[in-house]
Amino acid sequence: MMKTSTWLKIYRTLGRITKRKDLVQFSPDNPQPQRLLFLFPLNPAIFYESLHVVQRLADYPPQNNIHFAVALNLKEIMPPTDHLTFYYPFIKDDPPKIDLEVLEARFGNEKYDAVINLEAKPSLQMAKLISKIKAPKRIGFSGPGADELYNIQIAPVSESYLSGAYDQILGFCDLGKPLAKLQEVE
Repeated sequence: MMKTSTWLKIYRTLGRITKRKDLVQFSPDNPQPQRLLFLFPLNPAIFYESLHVVQRLADYPPQNNIHFAVALNLKEIMPPTDHLTFYYPFIKDDPPKIDLEVLEARFGNEKYDAVINLEAKPSLQMAKLISKIKAPKRIGFSGPGADELYNIQIAPVSESYLSGAYDQILGFCDLGKPLAKLQEVE
């Protein structure tokens, strides 16, 4: 069986995955992302750790600029949030596959400043989805095949401890001050 990194190269060559934009630099002309789409992990163990992102974003007002995409089978685990959350279905298969048509229909016409994949390892299914979303910045974890997909990569200390890496990812997102912090100042 071929590795995900090999499949990513093949799919990019065949045009099934669009090429990532060149590496990005933040400047006044190219500011940090503000309209964000977070793709949550499919693996329940890693999903639990990714909930750190939901907790960190809880204090930010829901201004329709933060969107979450979560697998339908993880809906019961997802804590309540004021941010827009879309629960996407799976196609019954072995192993189950993401229903890409549903996700493309939901996010394909949306424009984001950044799409952030919280999955620790690149996956072919997520790569297909990420390449369909209109976002100049693709943020994800480094690893085999990541160069084909992300223009901003984070290297986690370990796959079993991702919260520090999630904090790094959030550091790339210009969200301003949380509402709670703004109220403390007043």
